[in-house]
Amino acid sequence: MAAKRTPFEEKAGGLEKSRLWLALAPDERLWLVVILAIVLLGLTVRWWHQQHRTPQPYTPP
Repeated sequence: MAAKRTPFEEKAGGLEKSRLWLALAPDERLWLVVILAIVLLGLTVRWWHQQHRTPQPYTPP
């Protein structure tokens, strides 16, 4: 019994997984790049903010 193929594999027409990127349409590739860039930018901003914040002194209640 053959393993079930993913939608990307169906679209790729049997291409190996390393070439699935090439099976995507140019606009689909652009959307993936934009989403990954936004995520990377968000993580970078969060890291920068954590590195540059000033510690607040603890004041007991």
